[in-house]
Amino acid sequence: AIALWEERVKRFIPQASYGLEAIDVQLLHPRLDRTILSILGRVGENLPLVLIPSDLRWPGRHRLEHILALPLSQGQDLVGVIYVFRPASARQFQVRDVHLLEIFAQQAAAAIQSSRLVQEASLERQRLQAMQESFVGIVSHELQTPIAIIKGYASTLRNPDATWRPEVTRRIATTIEDECDRLQSLVTDLLDISRIQAGRVAMTFAQTDIGELVDEAVQAMRVRAPDRRIDLSVAPNLPKVRADGDKL
Repeated sequence: AIALWEERVKRFIPQASYGLEAIDVQLLHPRLDRTILSILGRVGENLPLVLIPSDLRWPGRHRLEHILALPLSQGQDLVGVIYVFRPASARQFQVRDVHLLEIFAQQAAAAIQSSRLVQEASLERQRLQAMQESFVGIVSHELQTPIAIIKGYASTLRNPDATWRPEVTRRIATTIEDECDRLQSLVTDLLDISRIQAGRVAMTFAQTDIGELVDEAVQAMRVRAPDRRIDLSVAPNLPKVRADGDKL
């Protein structure tokens, strides 16, 4: 039988067995945990093979009194334990049995570790894919805001029935220019997804006025919701914070 160490529950969990009754496998957990751990010592320690004392009585269908256990370890990491049982009527384990099992334990530990690395790599690929899809969705949504603002102000300016003072025209033109810059920044981020996949998202931190950020957000919403009244109240003398204003 092979039992792998589960760090979350701090015990060995049987994962595979051959030639054992179901009740025998169940008795591995947690009956042998205390015995194995007391002999193996500190978890993660690289230890030699272990012969479990034969006075450990086995209440299963067969009296399995000859028990050999070896740690499955990779470097200093304890992966699990491999057990071999023999009934009381069989001969005891010999040195050659121990050596043969030790070779198998080394191969099994390497295979288990490789399998775990493959699984971790698969999970990491899934995480990166989910992050990429989320990023694309967020940027696609964010693209709508500056487009709506530019369209709204452009429609306002081309209204033939309205006459605008020069300062109003300049303010509208400045807003359109700012939103164009924002569009360019969003498109650049969208085209540079490789940074996201590599986990190297560039941040530009500076002293940021939160009140101004909120005011800009409200101004953008006013353009997108002309039939709604949006009031803004910001506490005076707000301290600046260190942040990436654009991404915030």
